[in-house]
Amino acid sequence: MHKTFLLIAIILTLTLVSCGESDTSGAPSPTATIDVATLPSYQLAADDGADFSDPAVIARYQKVLDSLHNKTGSSEADIASMTFTAQGILTKDRYTGSDNTMIGLMDAANSSITKSEHIKYADVLGALITLMENPS
Repeated sequence: MHKTFLLIAIILTLTLVSCGESDTSGAPSPTATIDVATLPSYQLAADDGADFSDPAVIARYQKVLDSLHNKTGSSEADIASMTFTAQGILTKDRYTGSDNTMIGLMDAANSSITKSEHIKYADVLGALITLMENPS
């Protein structure tokens, strides 16, 4: 019984010592920082000429990106890239609708699909471009 108590005491001591081996120099530990300009939501907003004085601007783009990612499975970077390409196609084809913005295209794509469909974002954009250019 004495050996068991001694073994438990040693394990507790080692555990407490190892927990206390953190850096106590007083210097703050480095934290990861994110360059906001590298985020797809920021890049899309910048392409739209957004006013970054309102922090909700990037949040709006991020919310739509998150929703499209959940519905399509495409990465945020892929969604941003495809949206940029779609806008370029519409501009090249002289489409002048007010919805020819990054957020306009993403909002239209997002509202046209449900989560249960799990359709490819490229397919949604292709159909959307066709509808926008040929409204019948």
